[in-house]
Parts: sequence; C-alpha cells; structure tokens
Amino acid sequence: MPIGVMSSLSNDLGMSLAQAAAAIALCMAVVLICRRFAVHVERETVTSLARGLVQMALVGVILALLLNSNLLVGVIILFVMMVAAALTASRRAHGIWGARSLSFYSIAAGSGIVMQACWRWASSTPRLPCWCLWAA
Repeated sequence: MPIGVMSSLSNDLGMSLAQAAAAIALCMAVVLICRRFAVHVERETVTSLARGLVQMALVGVILALLLNSNLLVGVIILFVMMVAAALTASRRAHGIWGARSLSFYSIAAGSGIVMQACWRWASSTPRLPCWCLWAA
C-alpha cells in the first residue's frame, strides 16, 4: 500500500476502534434485552456483527485506495462499484426488459453528473482536499 494510504488509515484508527466498540456494545445490549424477554437472536446477531465488521473494513480500505491513488485506480474501482450496483438493482427489477443495462447506464449517468459537479466545485476552491483532484 502507498505510504499516504497507510498514514491516513493509522491516523483515525483509534477513533474507528472506539466507534466499533461502541457499536458492538449497543448490539450486545439489544441481545441482552431480547434475551430478557425470551427472544433468542444470539446467532443472528453474531453473524450480522461479523458480516458488518468485514463489510465496513473492506469499504474503508476501498475508499482509502480510491482517495489516495491515481486516476486509473479510481476509475477502475468506480467502474467495478457501478457494475456491482447495476447487478444488484437489476435483480430487484423483475419483469423489466433490459433492467441490467438500464440500471448500469442510470447509475453511470448519475455518478458522472455528481463527479463533474464535484470537479467544478473543487477546482474553483483553492487548497481544498477533495477526492476529485487526484492529479493535483
């Protein structure tokens, strides 16, 4: 990993661990309350906590790579994310002809508009640390 990614990950590591501990404590409180009222959700809670922790860690790493890498890596990651989102959306659109391509083009158009607006806003603001200014 690039040095910039490692330093940005380690800067907020303490706060991230504290937030994760607080979230786990709240989830365990819910489990204890459910157990008190004879609702047994321990297995589902542990599975959900583990899955959520892994997902948040992966999203954090992907965003750190996206924000601290060159333009090509960012474009590849965004393309993969758009394909995954289009596949997820098309699975939920039963009966719509061409749902996969319609979903992909809609997500791509929306992403393009947001990225263009961010680029224009960030390039007009001096010294702004923005994800849009990879090349700067």
